[in-house]
Amino acid sequence: MKWLFRQRTQIFFSHYKQLKRIIWQFSAAIVILIIIICAVPVVIRYGFGFGEGRSQSVTTTTRDANGNAIKTVTETPEPGKTLWDWIGLLGVPLSLAGLGYFFQKKQREQAEEFQEQQREQAEEFQEQQREQAEEIAKEEVLQVYFDRLSTLLVDKNLLAIAAKIYPPKPPKPPKPPKTPETPETPENKKDISPEEQELFDAAVYIIRARTLSILRRFASDAERKASVICFLIEGAVVRKTKLNLKNANLQNVNLVDVNLVGVDLRGVDLQGANLQGVELQGANLRNANLRDANLVKANLVGADLRKANLVDANLVGACLNNANLRGANLQGANLKGARLQNATLRGAHLQGARLQGANLNVSELQGANLQGANLQGARLQGANLNVSELQGANLQGAELQGANLQGANLDGIKFSPETKWPDKEEVIKATNIPPELVEHSNSHYEIF
Repeated sequence: MKWLFRQRTQIFFSHYKQLKRIIWQFSAAIVILIIIICAVPVVIRYGFGFGEGRSQSVTTTTRDANGNAIKTVTETPEPGKTLWDWIGLLGVPLSLAGLGYFFQKKQREQAEEFQEQQREQAEEFQEQQREQAEEIAKEEVLQVYFDRLSTLLVDKNLLAIAAKIYPPKPPKPPKPPKTPETPETPENKKDISPEEQELFDAAVYIIRARTLSILRRFASDAERKASVICFLIEGAVVRKTKLNLKNANLQNVNLVDVNLVGVDLRGVDLQGANLQGVELQGANLRNANLRDANLVKANLVGADLRKANLVDANLVGACLNNANLRGANLQGANLKGARLQNATLRGAHLQGARLQGANLNVSELQGANLQGANLQGARLQGANLNVSELQGANLQGAELQGANLQGANLDGIKFSPETKWPDKEEVIKATNIPPELVEHSNSHYEIF
């Protein structure tokens, strides 16, 4: 309704301006017409008189019957009106009419400008009122969400039930594999009644549905989305209930101060999120969307990032030791100085990735696509590069001692005398070895 009122108001003002313009044009035409009508009788009476305006005397003599002059009358008529006389005669009223029209036009323009300012101020005020109303409504929705979830968690003692279903597992020494006859978790559900299990399942379903709903409603409100996820994580709801947040919209959220250790964020949309320096050890980010995310110096040790979307993500200085990045998409990602020791990158997409100075020692890069990647100064000692794609990669100053290059494609790679290679027997297992590399192997540079 507000939109319709605003539209109609704009139409009214537009028509009003056009009507005023027509009225003023009509008034000016009337003034000019009146001046012309007043000038016509004068012209008829005196003529245009475009001559020099000189007059000639006329003498009339009256004579009697004998021809004697009785009376002599000399008449001198007024000289004819010259062009300058007519200009002087009509100039004053025309000037006054022009000045009047000019001042009226200025007043009209000022009035229209004032009305336009008033209209803009009214629209701005209405917009502010609308935004304030929306903010109040959003805050009320968020408060209702917190209240209902708090009631569900406290009144139904949901976290206590969750502790029975998913008891904490203290670290234990390694044990031999369990036999099929041994239950996988013999103590998990011994105290859980069917009613508690049913209540727990229904409550977790409700929490998930309401959470996804409110995150969709706050799609463009990163601050409130962060409030929702902080409530769930800091309240241990996600961790204790194993809440599945798949497909949750957390784009552009700021989670810098949130502890995400071991959190299940599978399939969550974290595009553009700020996770700088966040603790994500052991977090499950499988199939998560982390495109353009800020993960500078984030701790991702042992994190599950299989098939995650990390295109153009910023991972400068991030720690990804023992992380699983199998099949992950890291095209164009910035991994300068990142630590990826013993990380699994099998089949990962690293085209154009920036890996200068990264530590990839003993990492699993089998079948990884590193075309055009910048590995200048990177450490790849003992890395498995079996059948990896290294076309056009920059390996200047890289350390590859002990790396597995069997079937690796070295077509068009860049390297330098400082590049440290594995044994020559290992290098020749690669494909498309550049002739320069063979020449260097026979030169005074000790590259093998």
